[in-house]
Amino acid sequence: MYRGMVPNIIGIIPYVGVNYLVYEKCKENAPIPEGRTAPTPHYLALCGGIAGTTGVGGGERGGMKAGVPLRRANRWAPVPYVGP
Repeated sequence: MYRGMVPNIIGIIPYVGVNYLVYEKCKENAPIPEGRTAPTPHYLALCGGIAGTTGVGGGERGGMKAGVPLRRANRWAPVPYVGP
């Protein structure tokens, strides 16, 4: 099993990419009120919420977070029992 920070960062890149894509697409389709040059902060926060719940493997909340305990379990090998 791979160890270290670099493999973990490489494993996170697809999740971040999907979230960024969803956020940017939501922002592009945002309604811009009259007299403003950008969407309202409330709408941008809504876009961020939508982006946070989407992603690979059922969303970042389910996919990436579920892999953390697995990586931690693989990082440390079990200590063999030495009898008395």
